[in-house]
Amino acid sequence: MCRAKSTESIRHARLSWREDSITITFAHMKNDQDGSRPRDPRHVYANPTMPEICPVLGLGVYFAVFGLARDGKLFPGGNKYSRFLKVLKSVLSGELMQRTLAEFGLTAADFGTHSARKGADTYVSSCSTSGPSAAAICLRAGWTLPGVQDKYVRFEAAGDMVFGRYLAGLPFDSPKFAALPPFFDVQSDQEADRLELRQRIDVAIKAIFPGVPASLRMICQFGLASMLFHKSFLQQSLPTNHLLFATPLFNTMKRNLSGCGVV
Repeated sequence: MCRAKSTESIRHARLSWREDSITITFAHMKNDQDGSRPRDPRHVYANPTMPEICPVLGLGVYFAVFGLARDGKLFPGGNKYSRFLKVLKSVLSGELMQRTLAEFGLTAADFGTHSARKGADTYVSSCSTSGPSAAAICLRAGWTLPGVQDKYVRFEAAGDMVFGRYLAGLPFDSPKFAALPPFFDVQSDQEADRLELRQRIDVAIKAIFPGVPASLRMICQFGLASMLFHKSFLQQSLPTNHLLFATPLFNTMKRNLSGCGVV
């Protein structure tokens, strides 16, 4: 969750995988106009219980279909703001979506590029009486805290981690709130089996995400694990002519990945 302008500028070099989440750092935010503050990472978590909103699964599909841009930008090309708005309006203008919005007295015209951030802020701050602190919410949203920011109110990773899990839609009233992302189970009593599995995963990553830099390898590995874990969901939810089904994941790598334990 961040401003559209900040999202436009995300580069591969600012993405990494730490422990059980994707982390993103931003060079500039509204509450850090001159870029002088420390580069605090924003934590993005998987939601294995709701694959339709899982960012790790979504990023894995995105990289598998479109590859990695040579210029290092997560979203290459120009007019990204306008392109996103056009796609958003197209989705909201669908017949089913229009009927759903009408039930709440809304239309597609009521939504814009900032709606996702506003909705995320509202959800995280109001969905529970024991959610993240107001300071963690403001810092994650990029809202300024005049007079107190960096003096009395400071970023702390733990607050952003809790925020990230709420934002991912994980059930906050269940042990599943601490759920791990789908991952390859490479543990085995036999060293030969462990080496073989790691080799098969490495071959698959190179085929599905060609040219992936070392900094993004773990993100792609967890993205691949998520796609395998949610394979049935993808096949049932996406149209049969979706570009994902033309990638090596559903073709040449199908046999190579069979039997790779994903938990």
